[in-house]
Amino acid sequence: MVALVTPSVAVRDPQGNSIANGGTTTATTVYVGGNASINTTVEVRDNGSPKQNASVNSIGGWGEISLSVGVGFHSITARGLYGNNPVSPARTFTVVVDTWRDSITDFSNGTAGNWQIGPAGFQGRITGGVFHNDTTAHTGHAGVLFSQTFNFMAGRTYSFSYSVRNFSPLVNNIPPIFSVSTASNQQILPVYSVPRTGQWYQQSANFSVT
Repeated sequence: MVALVTPSVAVRDPQGNSIANGGTTTATTVYVGGNASINTTVEVRDNGSPKQNASVNSIGGWGEISLSVGVGFHSITARGLYGNNPVSPARTFTVVVDTWRDSITDFSNGTAGNWQIGPAGFQGRITGGVFHNDTTAHTGHAGVLFSQTFNFMAGRTYSFSYSVRNFSPLVNNIPPIFSVSTASNQQILPVYSVPRTGQWYQQSANFSVT
């Protein structure tokens, strides 16, 4: 005798990230898998409309199927084609338009782009395609150097990098230190002390937010 169970579903994006129930995604293709009664068939539905059938194996799992999803609300369910046709709890999410645009600032146009220069850059100047942060004043160089507002999406991976050099001719120069974090104090790049070599050093990292 085979136990008849209510199906369950899980949904992920093409990068393998689970799409949270009630969450959002920019993916227009999703992968749906789950569990149900062994050696049966389930009917996968989106917003109540049948999309594909999937065969359940001998241990109760059914292989992922891909679904094309458009912008808007989606409610994914699996209906067992056995017994009294039990239906899984819905897995819901909303597909949103990907409005992300990469932000690249090289100072070549004489501006800081969308970056706001903070208190620590009060002696800074843009010239020759770089931002020179002079530190001749005795105080005032600690704190925010640059800030910019971004709209990050939970679960998505982003990258951040910057290039910096220390070319002070002073032997008693205190090496400048930099770090990168979000407004909620999530660290993106740890503190980096720039050697006084005149060479460019690049710091980069991938990160995501929750």
